[in-house]
Amino acid sequence: MRRDTTAVPRHVFLIALIGVLAGAGCATKGDIRVLQEEVGALADRQARELAGFEALVRASQDTLSGQTGLYLELRREVLQRLDELLQQILILVEVEGQSQRALASLRDQVEMMQRAPVVVADSGDVGLPMEEAEGPEALFEAALLMYNRGSNVTARRSFDVFLATYPNHELAGDATFFLSDLDLQEERLEDAIEGFMRVPMMYPDSPRVPEALYRAALLHDELGDTEEALSLLERVISGFPDSDVAELAQQKLQEIP
Repeated sequence: MRRDTTAVPRHVFLIALIGVLAGAGCATKGDIRVLQEEVGALADRQARELAGFEALVRASQDTLSGQTGLYLELRREVLQRLDELLQQILILVEVEGQSQRALASLRDQVEMMQRAPVVVADSGDVGLPMEEAEGPEALFEAALLMYNRGSNVTARRSFDVFLATYPNHELAGDATFFLSDLDLQEERLEDAIEGFMRVPMMYPDSPRVPEALYRAALLHDELGDTEEALSLLERVISGFPDSDVAELAQQKLQEIP
């Protein structure tokens, strides 16, 4: 509640009144003493009210500071829990024979926590919703990390989980491409060709399409299917002339009899 700063405090008025009465000579000493006592009582009461108001302000500041710390701690706990769940998923996909129901349950928990808003606070704004944590991208990056490290079993299972969970994601073409490359590393050439060709067929807008066609052409040539290899190389050159593999496809095309 705002105080009226223009109003004259009562005890100030009483002091002035005592001065006037004393000057006018119309007040007894007893009257002046009574007024002085009332002035002192009013001054004490106002002092107590001011002290109580200052204590209320300090308590409010302490409460706001405590809430800010609580919200920040909640954010840290949620992010830590997300990281722990992701690590559990990676462990499950690496171990043979793990229950698919347990894997799905963990994945659902991650997605549920990612969709839930996390509240953070600072000195200027309380109740600001945090941006949702990235789910598909995080799972893909984890799979790609295993791929780059040479952990082929973990990488394959992680890419499989990604495609099963996010079949229409913009990175699905990349995941299919890397799975096909894993087939090639394991010398399953027919499976690798089928996987590479699945990229342009199912994900025609993926940036991996020209490279997938080029890799499939190389495998066809290796297996002796020259006609199909030439067709795919020409498809890369004509369809993706500005791609990184267009020049390689042109060189390969000149090498094939």
